[in-house]
Amino acid sequence: MFPRIVITSLFLTSGPTELESVLRNLDYNRCLFESFASIAKRLDCSGIWWDTISIPADDDLRRTAINNMHQNYQNAKYTVLNDRYQLDFEWTEDGAPCLALVLSPWLTRGWTALELIMSSTVKILFKGHTKDKLLIKDLDDDILAKDPASYTRGHWIASTIIHRLRRDIQNVSDLVAVLRPRNTSWARDRLMIATLLSGIDVDYKLQPHEITKKVMDRVAKLNPASLHHGQPTITAFGGWSWCPISLDDMPAENLGDLTEEGLVGDNTCVIDRNGILTGCWYWRPLEKQDSMAGQLIPNSYHISVILGIRGAIRRRERCILLRDNNMGGGPALIVIPVGREGEYIHVKFAGSVHEVSSRCGRFDDRFGFNWFRLGAREDAKEAKAVRFQDSPSKPKKSSSKSFSWLCGKIWMGDQERTGNLLLARETKNDGIIEGYSLKIFQRQDVETHGQRQKYRVGLLDEPLFCVWAKSGQGVNGKDSDSTIEIRRMKPENSWPPESVPAFERVYNTSHDYHSSNLFRFRNGPSRSIYPAIGPKYFIPDGKHPYRGFWIVSSPHQQPSVALFYQAYHQSLEAIALTGNKDMPRGAVHFIVKDLVQSRNTTTVKENVEDVQS
Repeated sequence: MFPRIVITSLFLTSGPTELESVLRNLDYNRCLFESFASIAKRLDCSGIWWDTISIPADDDLRRTAINNMHQNYQNAKYTVLNDRYQLDFEWTEDGAPCLALVLSPWLTRGWTALELIMSSTVKILFKGHTKDKLLIKDLDDDILAKDPASYTRGHWIASTIIHRLRRDIQNVSDLVAVLRPRNTSWARDRLMIATLLSGIDVDYKLQPHEITKKVMDRVAKLNPASLHHGQPTITAFGGWSWCPISLDDMPAENLGDLTEEGLVGDNTCVIDRNGILTGCWYWRPLEKQDSMAGQLIPNSYHISVILGIRGAIRRRERCILLRDNNMGGGPALIVIPVGREGEYIHVKFAGSVHEVSSRCGRFDDRFGFNWFRLGAREDAKEAKAVRFQDSPSKPKKSSSKSFSWLCGKIWMGDQERTGNLLLARETKNDGIIEGYSLKIFQRQDVETHGQRQKYRVGLLDEPLFCVWAKSGQGVNGKDSDSTIEIRRMKPENSWPPESVPAFERVYNTSHDYHSSNLFRFRNGPSRSIYPAIGPKYFIPDGKHPYRGFWIVSSPHQQPSVALFYQAYHQSLEAIALTGNKDMPRGAVHFIVKDLVQSRNTTTVKENVEDVQS
């Protein structure tokens, strides 16, 4: 296919029109076409795709063209932004053009998100220093800041906003965060763009709730914060009873513009094809004071939603409060338990509330931690919440004098991008605990015959640390100038992400417990946090045969270790525990929503190698 450019603009037209209507002002459009042709020639391209004259008005043809429109941006050599706001802005080298782009009306269009995500190379036209000279600037090479140290703060923040728009969509909350600021687009257009970004073709004559379900079914992941929508749901009970009618009704979680790209964040929820939502939360049963006026305030303006939440709170013995952390106060969910299946508590969704608590911002030891499945049937019998407190996850007190708790566990480090996996063992005679990093080695005992390289996991020859088992203090050795310290931690807010299965997490508070499943390692100026990964998340069984640690490799990336995690027996998610420059630790390699029906099952088996043995 010959190289071509795609023209994107704001001022040319308010929407796609037929060629005949465009050519009414023939001289004006001939001038534009000649201008675009000269730009294509300067970029060494011989073709132009311009939505103004390329998308027909006939309903059937238009539907087909829109379903395939993202391929034009994907296949084009360049996407060229021809916007009046930038054409009136004279190019400078001080970062101002990047700010102008972020503040331009073009960035408020819904289709902008599709264009930025699908386009490999974006060129933007700016006013030159001479009257008739247009400057063509590359978005990545000329406009965006490369790092925060070498550019102004405003330039860096503007660049991260655009980087955020260009990231791949990994969950529904990402999708909403991208589309919500598109305030000059119709709600219907935002739904259409959501389907294209999700990679699905739909009939746009469908109702909004049907399109929403198709997008949810395809993307299959959701940040828990997106459940605080306060809107009427698609169904009252069963599947989709937690989901608002339209994606536009779902809150856009503010993950920040300066967060590290590729982190999983709080993506704990998985959606199955029946609309059942599975996720993990901190939780506690409602207490008597919770039913008092002003303690749990419904997060909604809809009277039907408010009455439903208040009705559930009146039956407080049968209600559970879900939170993303174990702090008092703030946003929470009200759910009604109906039973337990294995490690999952099945619940009905009541709604979102704001908890008013005297412990606001402080650790609340009433919270446990568990897995929940939202979407129980209407006829499911409600149960008392206290029945499910049989195995609270609150860490137990244990002696800080012995550090033998380091042994027999797999520890996950928070080193930036790369991460680290660690095993510790105690020598029998001298009472020393040695901590060894895991490393991926190429297997030399297997002939590859030109095929994919084989790998194995082993321990490095030299330990990362040697500490006395009784005190945790470093043992002086050949690296005696380095101060080594192992210190048990209180669960405080830092690491790991909620979506990575671990015994404990770190939150910005303190309390009386020092965990045996979380420690801080200091080696001179270097500091790292290591949580233990729970065995039930990596030991396979009959219902979860893929659980475990696997090596993930590709021709263009360094191999890394991933946790194959099955939230329930039909799902599979691969989370990077170690990483590289292309795939940082904490990132999601892939998701298989239904192992029984998904064709991706074969692909999973062919592209990863089990390392449990």
